[in-house]
Amino acid sequence: MKLKSLTLSVALVGGIVATLASAAVPPKGPADLKREASHVVVGTAQRVFVHQETVKEFGGSETRTTYLTQLKVESVEKGAGVAAGDVVYVKTWRHKWNGPGTPPPGNSGHWHIPKAGERLNVFFEKLKGLNHVVLQSGMSAAPKKKNK
Repeated sequence: MKLKSLTLSVALVGGIVATLASAAVPPKGPADLKREASHVVVGTAQRVFVHQETVKEFGGSETRTTYLTQLKVESVEKGAGVAAGDVVYVKTWRHKWNGPGTPPPGNSGHWHIPKAGERLNVFFEKLKGLNHVVLQSGMSAAPKKKNK
């Protein structure tokens, strides 16, 4: 009987740990995002390129969408090698589980997907030659510029 209780306890704790490990990262505020990012800029999305593929795994399928945003930089708050007027490309992504079954652990991607013409706050890091938006909340709509 003790062995059965121990097995049940281990399974329960393992399930809780697995659930917590796969839980989405809570939203980060600007200070946390700034610490995570190598670059912080405000700019306007000139174009958004989209690539989509469906992958079969974990007994189901998942649609993976990658977005590459052409961003005209208006101002730089952090980061070397980028200046106002430059054009940079930043990558965001989303995954959508199509089923059947339970989706694999992990988050489903960035919360904000930009539209061409949109003014954005972007927190990114350079990795392997690409600019990756940090965390799920690393890109957001910026307030419209005030006319002077």
